[in-house]
Amino acid sequence: MGKGVARLPWRRCNTIALLAAAFGWIAWLGCGDDDALIDPVTARPEVVSSSLAANPNNAISAIVTTSTISAARVRVVIEADGAQVDQTPNFAVTSKTTQVPVLGLQPETDYTLWVAAFSVSGRIAAGDRMPFRTGALPTSITSFEVVTSGGSEPGFTLLAPIFDIGHPAVIVDSKGRVVWYRETPTGVVDFQLQPNGHYTGAVPVPASEPFFPAVYEEWDELGNLIRTWTTPGFELTDSHDIRLTADGTEALLLAYEARTSDLTSVGGPSSATVIGNVLQRVTTGGGVSFEWDAFDHYELEDADDFVWTSPAAGGFDFTHANAIEVEADGDYLLSTRHLSEI
Repeated sequence: MGKGVARLPWRRCNTIALLAAAFGWIAWLGCGDDDALIDPVTARPEVVSSSLAANPNNAISAIVTTSTISAARVRVVIEADGAQVDQTPNFAVTSKTTQVPVLGLQPETDYTLWVAAFSVSGRIAAGDRMPFRTGALPTSITSFEVVTSGGSEPGFTLLAPIFDIGHPAVIVDSKGRVVWYRETPTGVVDFQLQPNGHYTGAVPVPASEPFFPAVYEEWDELGNLIRTWTTPGFELTDSHDIRLTADGTEALLLAYEARTSDLTSVGGPSSATVIGNVLQRVTTGGGVSFEWDAFDHYELEDADDFVWTSPAAGGFDFTHANAIEVEADGDYLLSTRHLSEI
């Protein structure tokens, strides 16, 4: 269920730049909040102060906050063993302080970080050097071995092992090194990069088979929780898939619906619990702008024969929807495994 291989067309294929593209960061060259009496073209930028903090969501990243004068953009330069090893993308200066995420660091490694500030005309100023040591990776991250055949292209892979409950959402680079992760109390089973640049992860909640429910969490590049997504009007949200709109204001989600049905027409009991799926388009405010119920469009006879011969503890798994896709014309594609169709 973990999806996503990011192959990113950067000329300089360093980890920070590639992660920036994956997160949808944009480096603008616009003017910052400079003193109106200072010519922004000729003024020399100044890094007034910089502070460094560990990321509470991720032991291999940091947060740099800097205050500048006459700067249009800033970046953080990363050194290890006395040499520059990487740098973040540029971040536009739009207020007195600018926060720069520093991602993709290696675990238990000593770094030196400093802010580079740029004026509109390209003049540069450097801030004080700040030591930083990353923490260890959590033991909840499953170890794995990477085997390559031939060369490998720069890029990232999103992982969320579905049969290893408790495993966090993980991003690895082309060499198999963990460059980002996000833990939750019960792990993550569906991990995706969404069109708005945020990540979503399905955080499992307890239930009997055939249910595999979750609460979807949405995170920014630092792993901060932006919001949660569930299906209004239904007790359980399906953990198989979620699709956010480009602006992040709505999401396509699947709900579980249980009905009592007569299954004698398919060789089953006269009264049994049958589990179907409902597709919803949900707003950030919890409203439903679209709803499609499989029970209203399929007959029990449409399901594959094996469905009615092997009930799970929670009932007969009628549709078992797996994936949602949005077509160019705005129509929705839904794959239903137990109907063997899209």
